[in-house]
Amino acid sequence: MNRLWRDHWGAVIAVVFLLGLGITWLLSTEMVRITGAVMGATYQISVAVPRWRSEEALRREVRERMAEIACKIDEADPLSDLSRLNHNPNLGMADSELMAWRSQVMTLSTQSGRAYDPTMGPIRALWGIGTPQAMAPLRSQIRIETLKIGTQSISLLEVKDGIVADEMARVLSRHGYHRYFIEIGDAIVVGDPRPGRLTWQIGVGLPAIGSETEEQIGVVNLSGMALGVCVKNRDVLTVDDQIWSWVIDGRVMDPIPSDSGVTVVIAPTALQAEGMAYALTVLGPEGGRVLLKRFPRIRALWMGRSNDGTLETVFANGFERQFKRRS
Repeated sequence: MNRLWRDHWGAVIAVVFLLGLGITWLLSTEMVRITGAVMGATYQISVAVPRWRSEEALRREVRERMAEIACKIDEADPLSDLSRLNHNPNLGMADSELMAWRSQVMTLSTQSGRAYDPTMGPIRALWGIGTPQAMAPLRSQIRIETLKIGTQSISLLEVKDGIVADEMARVLSRHGYHRYFIEIGDAIVVGDPRPGRLTWQIGVGLPAIGSETEEQIGVVNLSGMALGVCVKNRDVLTVDDQIWSWVIDGRVMDPIPSDSGVTVVIAPTALQAEGMAYALTVLGPEGGRVLLKRFPRIRALWMGRSNDGTLETVFANGFERQFKRRS
């Protein structure tokens, strides 16, 4: 045996070295990127996947889960669970996940004093914002629709991106993937950062005047949290030289005036971040900061420009500690 070792020690060491390299390669990770569209929103998911695991299996499960969620909450589909339930509240036993999401948005509505109100779908349809038929309804029409509104008909339009983003994070975590970046429409969820990084860096900005592009304002450093954005002038309605936002104040059932303002919210979940971003857009910095005194884990940033073009930023609950202004 000793002689055999003396004659072949170099080959043995080489084999051990190559085995070590192979195992190290198998245990290493690569960033896999998954892109597409769901319920009208584009998405991109970046996740660190060990090389020995099936990338295609992950892609398939992500897309199947997205399709499953869309079947439950896509309001553009008259056959979705949510559409059928809103059309017929006496439908019977509804999907448990759908009922949980409905419960969460109603809680958000109550917490915001109805600044965000998920029952305002009929009012949005009455104004027609975002459609070629957009026009200001009569006050009597609004009063009639408001009287008919109840908690049976609930829209998840404002938080659907957040719902999908949260569910994708659960899919990844369930399979042991903890380094990920999920962006779906206006919702972002991030896990642990890439190796060698302390956080993920997310650019935020304002709609550039006279352009469809975005003016980058700064970077948000985020890890293990969610981020939601509400942009005032995404879809607008102009009536008698007054420009109204797509954002409707649930307290009065009217759109708020439009400008280039953007509200950014950091929260534990993307559903919560999107719902709060909407409510804080309605309330503005003054009312929003009062509301957030009850939610220390939720942080907010309001961005906009004054009449002379000066950038104005207002922070709440320590958002500034995670924000770096672009020089």
